[in-house]
Amino acid sequence: MKFRLDINGLRAIAVIAVIMFHFAVPGFAAGYAGVDVFFVLSGYLMTGIIVTSLQKGNFSIWQFYLSRARRIVPALTVLCLVLILLACWLLIPSELASLAKHAGASLLFISNHVYFAEAGYFAAASHDKWLLHTWSLSVEWQFYLLYPLILAMLWRITAGRYLTAVLSLLAAASFVLALWLTPRSPEAAFYFFPPRAWEMLAGGLVFLLPLSLSARAGKLLYAISLLVLLASLLLIPAQAAWPGWYTLIPVLATVTLLFSGRLEAPLLGGTVVQWLGNTSYSSYLWHWPVVVWLYQRQLLADPVWLSAGIALSFLLGYASYRWVETPARHRNGVFRAPRLLQACAAVFALCLVLLLLKGLPFRVDEAVKLADAEAENRLRLPSACEDSGGNAVMCRLGAADSAPELIVFGDSHAGTVMGALHSAIDPASQSVGYFIHSACPTIRGLQVASRSERSNAKCERHRQQAFAMLTAQHSDTPVLLINRSAFYPLAAPGQTAPNSYFEQPYTEVSAQWLTEFSQRYTASVCELTNKRQVYIMLPMPEMPVEVPAAVARALHRGQQDADVRIQLADHQQAQAFSISLIKDAAKACGATVLDPASYLCDQQQCYGSQAHRPWYTDDNHLSEWGNRRLLPLLRPLISSDSAL
Repeated sequence: MKFRLDINGLRAIAVIAVIMFHFAVPGFAAGYAGVDVFFVLSGYLMTGIIVTSLQKGNFSIWQFYLSRARRIVPALTVLCLVLILLACWLLIPSELASLAKHAGASLLFISNHVYFAEAGYFAAASHDKWLLHTWSLSVEWQFYLLYPLILAMLWRITAGRYLTAVLSLLAAASFVLALWLTPRSPEAAFYFFPPRAWEMLAGGLVFLLPLSLSARAGKLLYAISLLVLLASLLLIPAQAAWPGWYTLIPVLATVTLLFSGRLEAPLLGGTVVQWLGNTSYSSYLWHWPVVVWLYQRQLLADPVWLSAGIALSFLLGYASYRWVETPARHRNGVFRAPRLLQACAAVFALCLVLLLLKGLPFRVDEAVKLADAEAENRLRLPSACEDSGGNAVMCRLGAADSAPELIVFGDSHAGTVMGALHSAIDPASQSVGYFIHSACPTIRGLQVASRSERSNAKCERHRQQAFAMLTAQHSDTPVLLINRSAFYPLAAPGQTAPNSYFEQPYTEVSAQWLTEFSQRYTASVCELTNKRQVYIMLPMPEMPVEVPAAVARALHRGQQDADVRIQLADHQQAQAFSISLIKDAAKACGATVLDPASYLCDQQQCYGSQAHRPWYTDDNHLSEWGNRRLLPLLRPLISSDSAL
């Protein structure tokens, strides 16, 4: 296949879009679509390589795999090794262990599955993952593994006669899967190969269905397609469902650019653009660790540091291209197949050792280890309980045969106080019951936008069972409601749509939505206050960072003031709607309001840690150390004669 300047130029556009998006440069809110451009180009090139070899009768699947490995593995292995070596010096134990896990998954090309099981791609927690961007390499490698097998089999069976038809059907099926899966499980659709395969197959179909255009028609198609592609990378809404209908725009624009046949087209064929295209893979590899480094040091918003970070990304990309990628293509020295495999295996073994040794905690001071370990200091509770017959029952802590003194009902924030309540009872003669389900607040019918349809349906079943059992079996037992109240009615940072909805999603946090939310919340609370005392806890103060990691990092860097805190006024402002909501519902339904801020804050500040000991496991969930601050608030609820 002849080297195409236009394809190399498209690589440059794609990598610029992705890098600018990750560095949060204004105007590139849809820069993540650059990955989809890469997918189309990959499909086109791989189809060309495989089909051309099949036509000549000299296709070797093992040589194909080896050539792909030489293209991808050396630079990725060097990146993983450099990051791990630096991490042994700079990172706290939990971060080093996490990096080792992610590096190993990246080298096995399964990191997309690992990240799917962890935090979302657009979540703040993504900036704790130094190799998050390798999810796309895993998707591509999974394509490389399966695609040549499919093409070779079809070629053997049909001599290539039905290749286009079969790939068209597979592409259509993959696209339909993406449309079906995205609203039901957005992160599965984003990370997994099957709902992404249609983008690569679209590129493959360009190779199999070449167009013969006049020079004038080619120029016109090129100009329109390039304009549409650039506009899509800049103008698609940041909150667009992805992959979905919007994804068609950059994918089809890339397809028509390839169809235009402008091999040495203006703009894409320029010297600087070609240099960026040549180094695009390595620049993509190195830019994300730079983003994470700047983010963790709160420098990403500084224009000077931002510019330096972007420049450093391209500089490191060039160094990797010059001294790793290029020698690997020529199979020099260590990049011969056996040595390449040995080097990759050695780095993977190092990752495994670091993971098994939990990030080498002996490297750091005791104070760092104590702060870092608080992230795991939480009570792990079953989300559902059953009796011997398999019927759903209320979960409980303490004496199994005693009537519960109190029933806790709520989401994961409710789970953070159970350890404190358990310490407030006599476990031999008393118990505390609970209905707790993560991201499942005590509001009938509420669905969380970021959760799949299956997860929301499971939450609603849990709520229905809880309300039914509270009415039928525990109608006179006091109930304590605890939820992350400010999260559900409002929008996430950078988004306009609320984080939840009832029957139909809203596009913005409007007065109509807030009124509907308030009414449904109050109705749910009043349903529980018919025959019993109900307590509602006001929102927990939320910190701007993951507290254990922030404290441990600061101590590891030798900072004197490593504690995390926010202003009380900032907490009250951030939680103003939910505070008012709870107080109004309590007044309307006859419930009692409890304020955790009275025990987690003083008159000026709310504390995420004190004396370098975190009170939280992350930025909003209390740890077992932190929840003991609420004992004076919770203990009176256990005994009916001392209830508030």
